[in-house]
This record gives sequence, C-alpha cells and structure tokens, in this order.
Amino acid sequence: MAMPTEMPIVQASKDQCLEIDAAIDEAILADFDEQTQVLWLQAIAAAAQALSTHLSVTTDRQPVIGSKLQASVLVSSNERVRELNAAYRGQDKPTNVLSFPSPDEFPLNGTPGKAGIGQCEVEPRHIGDCILARDVLKKEAAEHDKPVVHHLQHLVVHGILHLMGYDHETSDADAEEMEALETTILSGLGIANPYEDSHAVRVRLE
Repeated sequence: MAMPTEMPIVQASKDQCLEIDAAIDEAILADFDEQTQVLWLQAIAAAAQALSTHLSVTTDRQPVIGSKLQASVLVSSNERVRELNAAYRGQDKPTNVLSFPSPDEFPLNGTPGKAGIGQCEVEPRHIGDCILARDVLKKEAAEHDKPVVHHLQHLVVHGILHLMGYDHETSDADAEEMEALETTILSGLGIANPYEDSHAVRVRLE
C-alpha cells in the first residue's frame, strides 16, 4: 500500500544497503528550529544505518544477494496520521507509526514477504513508506521518561521492519522475534531494551 500523498523531502540519507529518504511534513515544519530538524533527520538516518548493518551481517537469515532496499520515512502531524489510520485501518485516531509496505514481496532465506539486504549490486527496490505522528511520539516518550530521539529511532526501526515483512500481530512468537530484533538493533545505537520495563511503550498499531 503506497503512501497516498506527496512527501516534502527535506533530507535524503543513504545508509549502506538500506537507502532512506527522511522528511518532515511541511504542515509541521515551522514547529522545528533548524537544529531540531537536523537532529531528527540524523537520528532517522542513524536508525536506518543500525538496522542495515545488523541485517547485513546476520547469520541466521541469509539475505538475498545483491538486494538494495529503499524506503521513505515522514514525520507528520497527529491529524494526518489520524486520517490515514481511519482511511486504511478503520481506526479514527492517531497512532505512533503507520507502515505502508510496497505490494512487492522480497524473499529472505526462502521466507516470502521478508526483505533481505545483500551486496548492493543492483538499483534499490522500494519497500514502502512509514509515517510517524510527531506529537504522539513526544507524548509517549514523556510518559515513559524516554529521550524523544531514542523513541523516534525505535519507531523508525519498528516501522521499517514492518515494511520488510516482520509482524508482531500474527502470533506471540512473531512478536517476540520482532521485539528481540528491535532490541538488538537499538543496542547498536546505545539505546536500552525498550521492552524490559513492564510499563514500556509497546509499539502496537492500535
């Protein structure tokens, strides 16, 4: 399902075999000073790089040779995310992150639907778009005493994994797999396990 609206691209970042176009929605851009814009966009790029690095060297899931993936990440308003959540999921409320995977499937070690990162020998294949609600993100971070940038990076990793075919809603085992992968990737950014606290923010599409 492709993102149904145009994205104002503020900065594009290319990270190893995962290419990310990071953007802040024009509707909320005036709320960001230049320093904060740079901080958020760099944080998104760093999250994508950590994910790319981990999946490039993983041994339990051998990636497709020559795969190079591309995705878009947009930080937007609660209202825009609410509209998309209502239109595509029938839930008339904002949520922290929505993922819109490409209809194409990218097999990972013979597993349909899971994308793999390989040796970057081909043109990037677009795997989809993620949109984050800036105010939901900040509210969750404050409620759970988390640095906003850390929660931003967690949501970016979570959203991109959805684009790659990972899903926490299909079974408890899949949820555990996805959470463990997120935790490992985030540790590479110096971010503590976001799920170890019994009151932790669980990234669920609600």
